[in-house]
Amino acid sequence: MTRIISASDAQKRFGEMVDMALREPVMVQRHGRDVVTMISVDEYKRLRRLERDALAAHEVDDDTARLIEAAEYNA
Repeated sequence: MTRIISASDAQKRFGEMVDMALREPVMVQRHGRDVVTMISVDEYKRLRRLERDALAAHEVDDDTARLIEAAEYNA
């Protein structure tokens, strides 16, 4: 679950916010709009690894692209 905190509260409670972000994402809002999310460094590194390891569409060969297009998702 993501915690939501106002920018003014984030400024006043920064240390507490860091502790919260070690456990779960903390979304900071300004005037009711999301402006930034604080996450732990481990989560950041995990997301960067996923981004780096994901194949871009142009990196997929034609046969694999056809298989992906033909695949069905069963939830």
